Amino acid sequence: MPELTNLILCHNRLSGSVPSFASAHTLTRLELKHNSLSGSLGPHSLPPSLQYLSLSWNRLSGPVDRLLTQLTRLNYLDLSLNQFTGPIPAQLFSFPLTNLQLERNQFSGPVQPVNEVTIETVDLSYNRLSGAVSPMLASVQNLYLNNNGFTGQVPVTFVQRLLAAGIQILYLQHNFLTGIAISPTAEIPGSSTLCLQYNCMVPPVQTACPFNAGKRKIRPAEQCNRR
Repeated sequence: MPELTNLILCHNRLSGSVPSFASAHTLTRLELKHNSLSGSLGPHSLPPSLQYLSLSWNRLSGPVDRLLTQLTRLNYLDLSLNQFTGPIPAQLFSFPLTNLQLERNQFSGPVQPVNEVTIETVDLSYNRLSGAVSPMLASVQNLYLNNNGFTGQVPVTFVQRLLAAGIQILYLQHNFLTGIAISPTAEIPGSSTLCLQYNCMVPPVQTACPFNAGKRKIRPAEQCNRR
């Protein structure tokens, strides 16, 4: 089917590897979520014509950085709940994306967008990401960085955007962050949510966190000292 533009096979019992779609030059939407697909994705296995890609809830593994850098037309990307590894390419954050879902994988290394990120929702939670939180992410409306290995201070640009109601969700819990420049008397807008629980600092403001953040406010000192 050389003129195929949309292929949706989600919520089935498909298994095995993802076949190569490299020659499907008209394919713009590919949805294979909620299956049992496994194996890795080659650097040329998907066509650059893709605008919508969802592979979540499978058993896919291996690095995808070489593949993703070629999918420059993506406006929606969901690779969540797989076993992908390796770095998240910086170029990805400059694509025309509105939604980036990479949570619950095994991505590692720093997250370093080159320019200010204009994606509406970015979920990188439950990975193995590390290093400082990039100030380029402060323009994201819904940002999930929780349950990783981020260290250092939260950039002041996040506080400014949060207090101006520019950020709706900022989840930073369960990392190794050491501080955030926000006054204990600061009033966070009712439309915004901030969670700082279980880092290497005492949260300066008490805000509602999701239930799965647990009850412990501060990470044990021995864990922080090893960083």
